[in-house]
Amino acid sequence: IGVGYLLSPAAYHLGYQLLAQHGIELFVDVPKVVFYGNDYQAQVDDVVNGKLDVGILPSSWMIENAPDILASKLVVHNPSSYIYEDEGFPFPTSTLLTPQPGLMASPDVPWSVKEQVTDALTNLTKDHPAAVGAGIATFTM
Repeated sequence: IGVGYLLSPAAYHLGYQLLAQHGIELFVDVPKVVFYGNDYQAQVDDVVNGKLDVGILPSSWMIENAPDILASKLVVHNPSSYIYEDEGFPFPTSTLLTPQPGLMASPDVPWSVKEQVTDALTNLTKDHPAAVGAGIATFTM
């Protein structure tokens, strides 16, 4: 099992949760796990060449950097399609859709400000000027 950057929701956290649901603990079953950091290309190469059975990495990276490999040589396990506000996510995925990067606040930011920012972001609609300007449809947490 190849695992990407440990701080990435798409390259680690979602895969960790998916594997844990099937009884594989990444830090317990260490002989089965190879940590690749940000070297997604090496991870893909090792899957394609048979050195790995499973690779966990962001679909956005695959779409941008290796669409031919994604289309012809790899299998998305348990593929799902997501529909949100009558629009479908255009690529198969094995996990829930998770935006990247995550949203964080410094510990010294007052809680009330964090709540206001969260409320403003989660109430965006795809036609709101801020969403249009940011090139996003919505913001979910």
